[in-house]
Amino acid sequence: MAAGLATPVPVPVAGETGGVLSGIAPGVLMDGDDIGRWLQRQEQPATWSQLSTEQQERLTVLSVKPLEAPSAATAAERVAVGGTGRDGPVGAARSAARRNR
Repeated sequence: MAAGLATPVPVPVAGETGGVLSGIAPGVLMDGDDIGRWLQRQEQPATWSQLSTEQQERLTVLSVKPLEAPSAATAAERVAVGGTGRDGPVGAARSAARRNR
């Protein structure tokens, strides 16, 4: 089995159904393309929403579905502890320092 593959990956021939495209880690190359990284991008909600309906259907047949976006509550929790949700621990520390002046 190739490095980076958790399980064999059956890929259907055109017209077949029931194939699975999972367990492929980033770094798995096919003809020089990192298909593991490509797969991760397809699962991102922002990328998924840009795909055509036909592309989404084809990926769904291969058991690829979009990941759930973080909930608004999760983002609100990050802000509540002093960050904006995108500035990380350093930004949170800066925010706390500003509040304590």
